[in-house]
Amino acid sequence: MEQATKAQIMYAEALLRELGYDLDDYPLSEMSKQEVSKLIDDLKDELCGREVLRAFGLRYESSV
Repeated sequence: MEQATKAQIMYAEALLRELGYDLDDYPLSEMSKQEVSKLIDDLKDELCGREVLRAFGLRYESSV
């Protein structure tokens, strides 16, 4: 298992903070490079979805 890079971890942390997630819920330093990459893609998709909703004047309703 190849460990995630520092850059990946820092980017994932920034996205998690932006989306309001608790960093303690994501053991990024223990995740593989591929796992963090997938998480980053998912977080970017979520952030993009929220931005689209904002652009149309809609609110994001979190189920979390």
